[in-house]
Amino acid sequence: MAVAALVLAVGAAGGWSLRTVAGAPPATTAPGFALVGAVEGEVAQDLTVAVSLTWPQQGAVTTRAAGVVTRLDSGSGSTVDQGTVLFRVDERPVVVAVGEVPAYRDLGAGDRGEDVAQVQRMLAHLGHLRGEPTGRFGAATASAVRAWQRALGVPVTGTVALADVVFLPHLPAAVAYEGVEVGALLADGDGAVRVLAPAPDFSVTLSQLQASMVRPGAAVTIPRDDGPDWSAVVDVVHPGDDEQPARAVLSGTDGLPVCTDRCDALPVGDEIAPLRATLTVLAPVTGVTVPSAALAADADGTYVVAASGVRVPVMVRASAQGTSVVEGIAAGDEVRLPALLPEEAAA
Repeated sequence: MAVAALVLAVGAAGGWSLRTVAGAPPATTAPGFALVGAVEGEVAQDLTVAVSLTWPQQGAVTTRAAGVVTRLDSGSGSTVDQGTVLFRVDERPVVVAVGEVPAYRDLGAGDRGEDVAQVQRMLAHLGHLRGEPTGRFGAATASAVRAWQRALGVPVTGTVALADVVFLPHLPAAVAYEGVEVGALLADGDGAVRVLAPAPDFSVTLSQLQASMVRPGAAVTIPRDDGPDWSAVVDVVHPGDDEQPARAVLSGTDGLPVCTDRCDALPVGDEIAPLRATLTVLAPVTGVTVPSAALAADADGTYVVAASGVRVPVMVRASAQGTSVVEGIAAGDEVRLPALLPEEAAA
């Protein structure tokens, strides 16, 4: 009766588990060695790993609003654009606009500057102002501001208060907050809006044993319940030291992020639950298999010893946890275990 040959799969914590892939006949014994038959089979090796997510920060801007945060209209991780309401302080909206110059003053009739032009671009994007931005706060701009304020449901003054707008260097952008949460009491400059990268970084922490097996280019599959699984590859493996564990950095395929076009579905924060994934250390290799202990090597190469005691050269195509796929012998051939030549067996 056939006995199952086994292929290795590695658990996330470094533990070993095995799965059956091929049948092998029982070994017969002889003085000093056993005989085992070569069989058709498969060798593969996977790691079950935990993928960590971190969102790189591309900048942060303080908000000048003061009061109690009463609502988060755009939560952390949301992608915002010109005129999006970020949150409300004492129920007054704080709006985002694009611009390199931070908000530093109230804006009203007669003011000039790049901050005025930045507000004008936002108003034009929202459909309240026609024409190119001039950087001058004139009657047309005041009229557009009043229309904008009516749309927001705030008192109509025709001027832009310092705390009403946060300028970010580029939009659209994903955002997160520091010190801004519902119920928080803000003083001027307390809260900050962080600009996040379009996609998070994906990495896997590895034991030293796992790091020795993982190579750049190894495939990683992250199962998803909200659509197709995500495919990634190992971009680089950073060896560990006494202070930091080894780590594999992942990248996406086909020029896309690992999270493809669904990065918005991922949480943002300092404590994000890792994603379970499968890292393929060795893709399945099929062929004639023998126990790895039946292999020996010398200056002429790797070989097995046939039941008759003849040295038979082989080429090893793949090995995993005690099983090797080889070329040079056929399924059904019996080999010695261990690989003892006649003079060695007699010794």
